[in-house]
Amino acid sequence: MGIKDCPRSESEYSTLGGICGYSFLTTSPSASSSFKEEESVLLMAAEGFEFEEAEYWYDRLMKHLGWTSLGKVLAGGVMEAGAIEGSPKLQEAEALGEKL
Repeated sequence: MGIKDCPRSESEYSTLGGICGYSFLTTSPSASSSFKEEESVLLMAAEGFEFEEAEYWYDRLMKHLGWTSLGKVLAGGVMEAGAIEGSPKLQEAEALGEKL
């Protein structure tokens, strides 16, 4: 299951709607328990390079839900569609996806 969360409006402190994040949930049964462990990754692309607040809230959410973060890929300087092509961040995201 994937969840996409993008700004619905611009605010004084936004990057003009330029931040978009994805969190993917995967579940797998535990061999020693009937409970399932939830895991997530954070993939974000934005015009700017300031991800501290997004990371802060993502980390808090993982702790609150008791989920495990499998990684984060935060790509700044993505000003328009296709701008991430050839970026090392895209390769980093693909490598993270291959591990899932």
